[in-house]
Amino acid sequence: MRSRRNTAKGPAKKPGPGQGVGGGRPSKLPGLDLAQVEVLGSLGLTEEKIARALDVTGQTIRNWKHKSPKFFEAIKRGQAKSEARVAKSLYEMAIGEPAKRIQPNVTAAIFFLKNRAPESWRDRHDVDHGGSVRMDGKLVIEVVETRG
Repeated sequence: MRSRRNTAKGPAKKPGPGQGVGGGRPSKLPGLDLAQVEVLGSLGLTEEKIARALDVTGQTIRNWKHKSPKFFEAIKRGQAKSEARVAKSLYEMAIGEPAKRIQPNVTAAIFFLKNRAPESWRDRHDVDHGGSVRMDGKLVIEVVETRG
């Protein structure tokens, strides 16, 4: 069953200020306080939670990041501040801070090193077992092992 549409064409409407071609809701981006966006990012909020705080959708946040380099940078600056605080706290836990009565924590140290220097501290090691096997009456096995 086909749905019926009104195909009568009336006068074309021009988009209003702040509206795109579709004539949707005006964007909140032009009046947005980017300092507030940076603070939200620095609190460790995900983009979905930032969206809720700004009363928009997560897709709107992703659209704004592509549309506005200033908005994108505000979020990134805030997230960098949050990550730096966590890294500092993890480091303090790993080495201990007597002044703060924090004992060294081996698990925190391992986690920190695995993430900061994965080439030296990862659990998995790539081993290439190359070589050759020759059989002519005698069994000779040559194994060349390289670690990366």
